This record gives sequence, C-alpha cells and structure tokens, in this order.
Amino acid sequence: MSQAQSNPSYIEIGLIGEYSLGGLCFFSALVIFSLIFYHKPNTKIESQLYWFFALILVIFSAIRPIGLSRDDLHYLEISKNICSIVECIQLIQGSRDWGWYLFVALLKSAMPAERAILVLSGICTFIQLLIIDRLCRHKLLALTLFIPLSYLYYDFTLLRAGLALTVFFMAFYFLVRSKQFLGSTLLLSNYFFHSQGIFSIGLILFNQISRYKYIGIIVITLLVIFIYLEWTPSFEQLLPLSKNESAPYWDQYRQGLFDNQINFPLAHLLIIGYVIFILLINDSTTEEKNRDQLAFASILLAIFLAWFFAPIHAIQTRLFDFYAAPLVFLAGNLRGPRITQGITLLIAILLYIRMEFLHNWIIG
Repeated sequence: MSQAQSNPSYIEIGLIGEYSLGGLCFFSALVIFSLIFYHKPNTKIESQLYWFFALILVIFSAIRPIGLSRDDLHYLEISKNICSIVECIQLIQGSRDWGWYLFVALLKSAMPAERAILVLSGICTFIQLLIIDRLCRHKLLALTLFIPLSYLYYDFTLLRAGLALTVFFMAFYFLVRSKQFLGSTLLLSNYFFHSQGIFSIGLILFNQISRYKYIGIIVITLLVIFIYLEWTPSFEQLLPLSKNESAPYWDQYRQGLFDNQINFPLAHLLIIGYVIFILLINDSTTEEKNRDQLAFASILLAIFLAWFFAPIHAIQTRLFDFYAAPLVFLAGNLRGPRITQGITLLIAILLYIRMEFLHNWIIG
C-alpha cells in the first residue's frame, strides 16, 4: 500500500489514518447536532445543517482517493474493462448488474475509469439523501443512522449494490407517495442494477403483513428463533439457486469458510431489537402509516431472507443489510418519549464502531 503515489490504486498509509479520523469527527459532529435539534427543534436550521453534512458526504464519495475502501481495487479493475459510450455503443457489458455497467460507461466517456465509479457512487448517495430529506422529520437523526447502517456498506464499499439500493429507495419513495406503477416498476427492474435487487418486489408482498404490527413482530421473533435453532432451508435445498454469479458463495460454504460464523450477527440482533422497540413505543399518524408500514415491510423482508439463506452466511448478511436500510425512515420520524432518540444514537454509534473498527471497513 506504500507503493508509488502516481498509481491511483494506492494512497499513503498516513492519509488513510487521517481519513479515518476525519470520518470519526464528521460522525461525532452529526451525533451532537442530532441531540441538539431533537431536544430543541428548529426545522429551518436543521434542514440547512442536514444539507451541509449531506453535501460533504456526496462530494467526498465522488472525489475521495481510490484505495480508501477495501473493495476499491476490485472495482477499479472492473471499470478498466468497461467500454465507454464514446468508444462503443454497447448496452450490456457484463454477465449481470447491467445498469451499473451502463452508467459507468456513460460517465467514463467524460472522465477516467477510477473517477467514474466514484462519481456514480456520489450520485447514488445524493439521491438517497434527497429521499431521506423528503421523507424524514428528524433529518440529522436519520443521517446519523444512515451512515453506519447503509452508506459505509453500500455507497462506500459495495458500489454496484449501492446503485440497486438507490433504485430501491426511489421505489420506496414512489410507493409512499402512492405512485404504485412507478414504485412497482422500479422494484421489478432492480435486478438489472444488481442481483441483490431481485428480491425487491417482496416489499409489496410483506407490506400486507406489516399492516398488522403485532403479527409482524411475532413473525420476526419466530424467524430469529428458527435461525438459531437451524430450522432453515438446508444447503442442499438452496443448491439449485447457485447460479454463476453466486457460485463463489456456495464454494465458500463447501470449503468450510462459514463454519466459524455465528448463525446471525449480533449487530443484526441489535437492529431487530431496536425495530421491535420503536414499533412498540412509536405511534404513526394517519398520513404517515403508509411510509412506516413500507419501512417495516422491508425489515420483514430482510429477516425473511436472512432466515432463508441462513446456511450461506455471506448471502444472509448482505441481503439483510440491503433490505434493512429503510429503517432510517422509521428512525427519522420518531415520536413518543425522548429515550427513543437516545437509543437511536446509541445504535448508530455501535454500528459505526463495528463498521469502522471491528470490521476494518476503512483501511487503516
């Protein structure tokens, strides 16, 4: 990693530490301002501060050095093999995730490959933050949770899946605004942006269960119990689903790489416990019920997929993290006692510690 500075694939180790420290300061400032504006609301100033932090995040996503995220070099190699639209008009350039390849090809016509993938990430981050702004009352609180819950995972690390998450957020927004055709169309087409998006249409199916809060809580509880009791589909039953794109995960299972993994990460249990807590203590107004039910439906979908793919640990965790992302819309519209805000910030801090330090998400 200490190789020539002229190579865009690497950055100085000292700079990595500075970015990690900068990220910690940025997140700490968000926590402090979230506390202030939750206790002393000022909609206008909070909205201005939200966009101040949001735009910093968007710009950082687009201009940060390659090599800061653990998967950057992987995406750099992929992007080098993508033919820009100026060089060739080729709509499909990969075996999957065609939408991501197409957008990179468009951007690569105006900038280098390594910058194109990050600019696309910045665009995705902006769209997600715009939707949070439109749908959340406590914007800074939602942003504080968004960073460790979704941003560090999908917009900073797993860049292709970040595009699919953006499409999922757009579909969520249209469904909340009762634009059923647009929302459903985006859900159905999300597979074309990333293979994880194939389950997006399940949001509509689980929305039928989420209408009944207590039934949904019982379903979540049972699925978690079934995961730990290993009452899940077996590896052999899942084997017919092992296509070319997901074959590496099945190979990892055969090699025993998941043997030492716990059935369900403790961080995910923490998220589920938080979801149940705010569902029990938080009351939605009539006009907010559609939004909150859809967010709950997405979390139900997340835990169902975690149960279904429990034997394949890597798939289980990636799908859970992806479909649990709309939790920010519940957290950003909290009602009831102020303890809910304190617990939300505590969850965000613990998730940030997990992503930043325990899992070494940012190198260094």
